[in-house]
Amino acid sequence: MVNRALDLGVNYIDTARGYKDSEDRIGKAIAGRRDEVIIATKGGGRNRASALESLELSLKHLQMDYIDLWQIRGVNSLEDNDRVASENVYWHTV
Repeated sequence: MVNRALDLGVNYIDTARGYKDSEDRIGKAIAGRRDEVIIATKGGGRNRASALESLELSLKHLQMDYIDLWQIRGVNSLEDNDRVASENVYWHTV
């Protein structure tokens, strides 16, 4: 189904680690076609270390070197933001 969507021109796929085995399935489905799609996923973490651990797990499950859009779930306050995005975190944008 994913490959058919890509064949028809779909170029954006949104997933999350919390969607059961979605990242594993999408990673397998787009193997060899990574350059055709924008991948967005979501993770968790209430501090820098756990957020980066969540990101690494997503990369592993998706079988990718990078994610185009990564969203952190549940950052509901400035305090949450400060814990997750410490001054040593870098965010890479293209």
